[in-house]
Amino acid sequence: MIRQNNVEDSIEERFTEWMEQGYFGITKSGIEIQFVSSESCEKQRILIQMIEDSGIKADMYAGNLMGFWKETDRDLLKRYTEKMKKIDWPRYGTIGMYLIDHTKLKCHIDSIGVSIDDPQKEDIAHRWKEENGMVLYNVTNSIYIPFEQKEFADYIHRAYKKVRITMTVSYKYEDTQIGAGIIIKNE
Repeated sequence: MIRQNNVEDSIEERFTEWMEQGYFGITKSGIEIQFVSSESCEKQRILIQMIEDSGIKADMYAGNLMGFWKETDRDLLKRYTEKMKKIDWPRYGTIGMYLIDHTKLKCHIDSIGVSIDDPQKEDIAHRWKEENGMVLYNVTNSIYIPFEQKEFADYIHRAYKKVRITMTVSYKYEDTQIGAGIIIKNE
């Protein structure tokens, strides 16, 4: 759901994020993955050694550094990846890092569909509540503005749009392995 006053910026930002995460999603089956204990102080060295042993010339990475705080050389991976393209990593979920050679993956977008619809009150149910026949809308940080029912429906119609983007993507690997990664496991 996108607020109308920032539509262009929001769509571009979110679309880029979705595309990068989608790109990463199709690369995972071509990545050699090793599980490493969170207690290891050599997680970064293990990942870099994996990519060097494979002969892959990684130029992209996806991941977060949350699991790398306890290391022999805390900045090793940061220095190693500083000239690489970063793929945004989902904020929650697996802790780890993947290094990828993007030239070993060919993608083609076959079709794109876009629809823009008005949201229903149910689409933003987490942001409003009813009291005494009025709609109380949470504009930010539990600050509520009262609306009449019709007035609220008009506001939602003007302020929000549901943007649905669908696409068909075909892809192929140029090699059986296109990257290496580690997943950090708590033990």
